[in-house]
Amino acid sequence: MPAGRTFIPILTIVCLALAAFSHLARASAHRVLVVMSYERQNPWEQEIRQGLEAILRDHCELRFFYMDTKRHLAQGPAMAKEALALYHRFSPQGVIAADDNAQSLFVVPYLRNREETAVIFCGVNSEPEAYGYPAANVTGVLERPHFREAIAFAQMLQPEIRTVGFLMRDTPTTRAIKANIELEWNTYPAETLPITTINTFAEAKRAVARFRKSCDALVLTNLNALLDEAGAPLTEAAVIDPLVQDFGKATLGTSPYHVQFGTLLTVANSGVEQGTLAGGMMLQYLRGTPVSKLPITRNRRGQRMINLKTMRALGITPIPAALVGVAYYGEE
Repeated sequence: MPAGRTFIPILTIVCLALAAFSHLARASAHRVLVVMSYERQNPWEQEIRQGLEAILRDHCELRFFYMDTKRHLAQGPAMAKEALALYHRFSPQGVIAADDNAQSLFVVPYLRNREETAVIFCGVNSEPEAYGYPAANVTGVLERPHFREAIAFAQMLQPEIRTVGFLMRDTPTTRAIKANIELEWNTYPAETLPITTINTFAEAKRAVARFRKSCDALVLTNLNALLDEAGAPLTEAAVIDPLVQDFGKATLGTSPYHVQFGTLLTVANSGVEQGTLAGGMMLQYLRGTPVSKLPITRNRRGQRMINLKTMRALGITPIPAALVGVAYYGEE
């Protein structure tokens, strides 16, 4: 074979190798530790990871640590120490801390104003001042549910909705959400009942029976890790549909997977949006922007979603205008 014919494939191989090496070099130039408050299988954490990886995977080495405090809050301090040990071994240029428990258990006691490492938080329901944010090395993204918009959406489907209840598991996140609701519930387009918190699935079913008599619509959120009769934590996938069936009226969630699990509708928060925003802030920092020039921000986008199976079971026939731009789950 003439030499000229072998030169082009060899040159191609060399170029591909150099490109791969260049990609790896860029990715390993920076290290970022991501500390997640909840378990690896949690849908919200999976969404955040998806957003983070979309922004950062080509620019740095990512290491993920899951504290699993949604299911095992009592183990939180021990898990925070494990995260700290990983932090020292990994020696990252930046840390991303997702959701409230990672702030109170890990960032505040170990990193805030103690290390030079930049920390970008996301998924935080509390007011930032509760954690002393912003700090010299900490900024990030707040999470705010779209309750007002979800209630208005529900009223487009059922104009007779006048009262709304809230049912959530008793957690630090719920307490932060409750504080946010109390700041704005006088702006909601329906009367809102006081938030009911529970810890077991049996308590949830009893609460739903009471809500059936006292309100027209019910918000179901933050119900992951409710305990069953044996004391084992249940997933939201396991508890939401039975509670929807027991209530028998309009139910509202806060995330896409709540609608997938059976709630009638949501104006969904996106973990992907949280991860994308936090990843973008981290990338700006790694490229030279000081933390002080990265102000705290919050989520803005909300996606209206409907579970068609639940809608049909309730006998709802919405006006066409209510369905513009809506995403659907359930039966076609």
